[in-house]
Amino acid sequence: LRRVELDALAREMQVPRSRLVQVLQGEGLTPGENQETFVWVARVTPALLCCEGGLAVAGESGAVLAQDDRPIPGLFAAGEAAASSGSSWS
Repeated sequence: LRRVELDALAREMQVPRSRLVQVLQGEGLTPGENQETFVWVARVTPALLCCEGGLAVAGESGAVLAQDDRPIPGLFAAGEAAASSGSSWS
């Protein structure tokens, strides 16, 4: 997260300052056309997140398995709380 002047941001992003002003106005902000305007920016990097562990579950039911591979009555897990066994998403 950093504070940067709008003109410098436009140069860095290689877009016209007027386009940044248009986007900010669309968000209800009113940067001045002929004055210094500072904005807070952050670089957002997409990433694939996958759980490499978790609770052992019984197939599609999501029933959590004890160490002896028997389901624990009434205990279920889903999503990243459940261990993946190499399955792939379609």
